[in-house]
Amino acid sequence: MAKGIRKYAPIVYEGIPDLDPESVSYQEFWEEQIHRCKYGYKPKGMDRITGKHYYYLNFYKILGNSGEDGNRKTLIAPWYRDLDKLYFDLFEQCKEEEKGMIVIKARDKGFSYMNSGMVAHEYTFFPYNDIGVAAGLQATADAFFDKTKKGLNGIHTNFKHSVLKDTDGILRSGYKQKNKDGKWEIGGYQSTIICRTMDNPEVFKGERLSLMVFEEAGEFKHLKNAYMSSKACFMDGNVQFGVPIIGGTGGDISKASKDFMDMYYSYDAYNLIPMFIPASKAYYGFFDIESGVEDESGARDSLTE
Repeated sequence: MAKGIRKYAPIVYEGIPDLDPESVSYQEFWEEQIHRCKYGYKPKGMDRITGKHYYYLNFYKILGNSGEDGNRKTLIAPWYRDLDKLYFDLFEQCKEEEKGMIVIKARDKGFSYMNSGMVAHEYTFFPYNDIGVAAGLQATADAFFDKTKKGLNGIHTNFKHSVLKDTDGILRSGYKQKNKDGKWEIGGYQSTIICRTMDNPEVFKGERLSLMVFEEAGEFKHLKNAYMSSKACFMDGNVQFGVPIIGGTGGDISKASKDFMDMYYSYDAYNLIPMFIPASKAYYGFFDIESGVEDESGARDSLTE
């Protein structure tokens, strides 16, 4: 089983072949990687994973326990986990069905890392693309933005973009160049990550967003207003082209936002698909980092004890 799971992350376990950058083989290899990152990957005899999941497993880095350095966390390639596959598959379902997702989770489930990987993926592979990250608190916004930028800094140079703007809350790819008339113009992908707090529910008004993450939505004082005010950002007429992700940690939700629970239980009214991630899911020590197989029953017993 372990060897099978490793097929999902060939870049991690097999490495990048030593090819001449001027060769056809080199170009074909990277074209194949881009195709997998955009459209998904299905190893022979195994289930398909989405493009975002492939990118996350093979090219993204997160802060985690490698299992080799005691309890010290370092930057590592994410493990394959059943939870992650369910999460990335749900995002793709939402994209296909023109819906959003709303997630109640336990602590330390990698929610922010998976979302930051999705944000980085949208920024990396689609030009002229804007992505929004909304938070109820400035500290939450800063922490998420920091994770995303660290992840982008760690990807392979073939996927990195020149940075045109990097200020508080805005990261934009691109570069300035002179055209044949000697005038400056902007080149490159020109994609943008916009990270803002939502004290003002209309702070994203006028943006066009392929993905909008409501990070730790339980911290929002007026989540419904923030969501409804932002809805036009991912709509084109009656067509929803962008995917909103609303997520919150269960223990924190009642402290700041009853709106979150109302939206979770009335998900159809908000065009959302719900997902619940209990503490027993992907509980460290009760899933095999080599195979991704989880012992949820054992995790529940340990948590109960």
